Amino acid sequence: GVLANNFGNLLNRTIFLANKRNVKINDFLNIENLFRKKVEEYVKRVENIFSEFEIKLGCDLISELSDFGNKYITEKKPWENKNDKEVQVVLNNLSYLLLKLIDLYEPIIPESAKRAREALTTATSVILFKKL
Repeated sequence: GVLANNFGNLLNRTIFLANKRNVKINDFLNIENLFRKKVEEYVKRVENIFSEFEIKLGCDLISELSDFGNKYITEKKPWENKNDKEVQVVLNNLSYLLLKLIDLYEPIIPESAKRAREALTTATSVILFKKL
């Protein structure tokens, strides 16, 4: 449901835009420190919650990080931005966030996480969750 849509949607939008704008994603020299810090705070919180076996709470927090990514892409509108350098930073910020989401999702949805990681690494769109 919601998990699939938010995460899968963000992944595919980022990959689509990277290809369209000819941006090499997963280039983590090209990300903003503030953005990285915010993502890493989420990751730490999720890991702490998981270590307490609060799986539901952890998943809620992962969804929150995914929502943060979706709000960010909507706010930054990289599809409208004519400045290639700015778009490069926005899309690399997002690919960093997506990679962290994949790490967090791996124990929960290993098959989808594996497909997501391949998609992100090769910048190829993917259907993560079959429509039921």
